Amino acid sequence: MRSCIKLLMLIFILLPILTFFFTMTNVGLASVTSNEPLYITVKGKVTGSSIQEKSSEARGTGQLVTVRILSGKYSGNTIQLNNSLLISPWPNIKLNTGDRVVLTLEEREGRVTNAYVSDYGRSNSIYILIGSYVILLIMIGGRKGIKAIVALGITCLVLVVILLPLILNGHNPLILTIIILALITLITMPIIGGLNRKTWSATLGTICGVIIAGLIAFFSGTIFHLTGFIDDGAQDLLFMGGLGSLDLKGLLFAGMIIGALGATMDVGMSIASSIEEVKKANTRLSIIKLFQAGMNVGRDIMGTMANTLILAYVGSSLPMLLLLIASETSGIRISNSEFVATEVVRALSGSIGLTFTIPITSLISAVFLSKKAAV
Repeated sequence: MRSCIKLLMLIFILLPILTFFFTMTNVGLASVTSNEPLYITVKGKVTGSSIQEKSSEARGTGQLVTVRILSGKYSGNTIQLNNSLLISPWPNIKLNTGDRVVLTLEEREGRVTNAYVSDYGRSNSIYILIGSYVILLIMIGGRKGIKAIVALGITCLVLVVILLPLILNGHNPLILTIIILALITLITMPIIGGLNRKTWSATLGTICGVIIAGLIAFFSGTIFHLTGFIDDGAQDLLFMGGLGSLDLKGLLFAGMIIGALGATMDVGMSIASSIEEVKKANTRLSIIKLFQAGMNVGRDIMGTMANTLILAYVGSSLPMLLLLIASETSGIRISNSEFVATEVVRALSGSIGLTFTIPITSLISAVFLSKKAAV
């Protein structure tokens, strides 16, 4: 009961901070002031389709598709449209009856003048997968699973509602990300582990590890002359109206430490929990013995977690790595390319931050948990 009261007090203390950040973001809906055609995105379901052969000059075939609109003000209406299937290396959207799709409607003067298929409709399948994950967490984790869901929801909310809009408003991405990640850690760790010395030890160790990862990323990226311009999304952001002043290098570093946070939190909590269990088994252990126990556990975790980070980054960059090898790029160009340097900094900055988390959390936990009473 006491822990629940303390948790509620923590949330009420941190709520004004979240509100302050939210008001700084100026989140709102853009008003339509142009007389140009209005483009509306809606969901639809294919009720019929047929292949239509095109002339040889058209370089492909097409489909005459009948779609029932499932959302928006035109919901329930049926529309026929041509879905082009081109001969190209890009995947076509080939539709069958019953498929869910995303439609873009062009509206002029209150009526639809054109429509085309934008993509497959995937949202329902995504919701089912998310729901399955939530059910699995609750079935296996019980109350801990529910706490994990709450913590995950808060993390996503803070990232989407606070971090991303503030970055778009021109704030320094790296400094802002470190602050926001520290805030996320302060909120979510007590939810998962409760308000006790174990949790505070893991929280402080995680925050220190994230700060170190951010510093390593910044200094390494500066030495390696990284620009953050290798990603297609970053290039698109640079040329969007009003976003040309975005700090792409800072955005790159921010992404690096966001990717390292999860593993760092895992290491911090694992070490703090291990030291707590050791302390319960032998309450007479000194700070030095508790620190040594934490380091022994940390050394076992370190190798697998470092592998986890590096393999995750390699997996996300696999197509580009294959392209470098398939094109028979020289070793000199590969080892000096910005892409390879970026991935090396991304993987090693997170791994270094994670490695520092082990002794820091072990020391903090040993000092905190050496006391007889728990908070």
